[in-house]
Amino acid sequence: MHLDIFLYLAKKYPDMAELRVASLNIPDIKTTFYDWYERCHKKIPKQFREGIKISADDLFKDLERLAA
Repeated sequence: MHLDIFLYLAKKYPDMAELRVASLNIPDIKTTFYDWYERCHKKIPKQFREGIKISADDLFKDLERLAA
């Protein structure tokens, strides 16, 4: 699932999002991303590395805010 699309739809359809976000294992998704990032960050062009990490942090903050 693409988290950015999910968050967009969650803002548009909050009732649907509440049901769906309850079934997500957010800590597991977060751990999986950061594990992948640690393994592959050297393969990502240097100018994009920090932006990807910042974008992911923002997505996870929004997702956790939605889950609360």
